[in-house]
Amino acid sequence: MAASQKSDFNKKDMNFFSEFSTSGSQLVSSFAIVLLALALVLLFILGSFLFMKIKLDNVQKKINAIKTEINDPKTKANLDLYSQLKVSVEDHRSYLFVLKSLEVRQSEYLHDDSAMMDRIKANIPSDITITALDYQEGQVVISGNSMTAADALNMAQILQEMDTFYFVSVDKIESVDNSDITELTPEEIMMLNKYFFTITGSLESSYSVTSTRILDDSTLAILDTPTVQTVTAGETFSIPGINTFIYDGKEYKLSRILINGGKLSTEDWQNYVNADAISGRVTTKMDIKLYYQPSVAEKEGDSK
Repeated sequence: MAASQKSDFNKKDMNFFSEFSTSGSQLVSSFAIVLLALALVLLFILGSFLFMKIKLDNVQKKINAIKTEINDPKTKANLDLYSQLKVSVEDHRSYLFVLKSLEVRQSEYLHDDSAMMDRIKANIPSDITITALDYQEGQVVISGNSMTAADALNMAQILQEMDTFYFVSVDKIESVDNSDITELTPEEIMMLNKYFFTITGSLESSYSVTSTRILDDSTLAILDTPTVQTVTAGETFSIPGINTFIYDGKEYKLSRILINGGKLSTEDWQNYVNADAISGRVTTKMDIKLYYQPSVAEKEGDSK
């Protein structure tokens, strides 16, 4: 019985030591894993640090190389040359812009043509004297004098048949005023070309006629959308209803007219007002500005 109890006690001791040994080995194994993981983390951190250090060193080397190159006298000289070239390029670009602008303006306005002048000169009748030949927007204005009114008309017909112009019109034929020849001898009067004339030749097939209504005060506000007509050279145009204009419920009265920047003569102004319209034959581009003022001045009470 005693032997049996002793044997049981020994078995319990062996089981205790066995469990203790198993727990100890598991603890050692876990500690080893932790150490290994820690070593791997440290190794990763160290590797990352070395990798970043190498990259930073390489970047710093490149920065130092760039600084050295920038501080090099040759580089400074090249940079100065680049700055000068840049300024030169800007100057040339500005000059090119001016040339382009001039080219656009040249394309908008026709200029004298020596071949055309030679053709006109070759076809001038002997009884015609040309006193002026002016180039304006898309037209040529020829002034001269002749012995008879028929000679001026014949000159216009010759110009039309030359096919140099799309349309030829006789603007005026006026006789010499008697006051201009009072001091001339009869012989000189006989030799004198007694008529002055002006002939216009259109160089383009059609022209634009633009009319704009403007408030005639310091603001020069546009009262209406400008209208643009495209009219064949030699054809007539008309802008009716010019004397008055209704804007924003108020009536305005025509105060003045500018055509291509020029003021009308008293006779033309009166004719347009009487007709309540501007009309005429188109031989050049026309920019018509109609200026208006209020028909009745506002009362002080109305403006409050």
